[in-house]
Amino acid sequence: MIFYFSATGNSYWMAKEISDAQGSTLFSITDELKSGKVLEYTLKSGEALGFVFPVHAWNPPSAVLEFINKIKLSGYKGQYTFALATCASSSGSTMQVLKNALSKSGISLSSQWEIRMPGNYIPLITAENTQEQELLYSKAAKKLEHINKAIRSCVSEQRLCNGSMSALKGSLGGFMFHSFAMGTSPFYVTSACTGCGLCEKLCLKGIIAMKDNKPVWTSKTCYQCEACINRCPKKAIQYGKKSESKPRYCHPIYREQD
Repeated sequence: MIFYFSATGNSYWMAKEISDAQGSTLFSITDELKSGKVLEYTLKSGEALGFVFPVHAWNPPSAVLEFINKIKLSGYKGQYTFALATCASSSGSTMQVLKNALSKSGISLSSQWEIRMPGNYIPLITAENTQEQELLYSKAAKKLEHINKAIRSCVSEQRLCNGSMSALKGSLGGFMFHSFAMGTSPFYVTSACTGCGLCEKLCLKGIIAMKDNKPVWTSKTCYQCEACINRCPKKAIQYGKKSESKPRYCHPIYREQD
């Protein structure tokens, strides 16, 4: 059983690769949250439990923590549990925060992995070029082979890229991100918008609505997942002034779906 959070495809690709290799059931965390249903799941004996997601400001995405706080997992008796995070550089205190959240639900992590992938956070970074992206994909694929072997054998290990001053980055970065960077007011749409409605469909929090054939953000805050701005086919969605000149990023697995 694997739960994933993914906006531009990195984490979905990895979760699907593991799911296909392990024969695991795959769940989208945001789809489950938006469903409004009670988040109850039954874990079979010998079935691995996994969480796959990107790093947000050196922390797990807020949706992942919200999901873990609400999850009701029956049948869990210490089965092999893993977490895999994708990051653009370093992960800070991501795994420690996740471990703390899981422990409140009585779940212990057996293995923790982090893999560097192309970044998508347009407000702060510029996406890698195609050649650099392909190199990261290639390296990640090899690491996924190792991870799948470890899961099959129930090997416990920790391979992290938390970098220097991880605890400080995690606490300070998390505070700054949640306090000042989750607002939707900087988002706007240009005349290039065709009213296709893809952004409304893709919004992981479900707060984009089409009004007069243009997207409107119906909440003051969002997950800052960057799905809308990166996957707009016309590059019509912007975030402040700096985003206009920046390239967009989307993993090929999502480009094929869009």
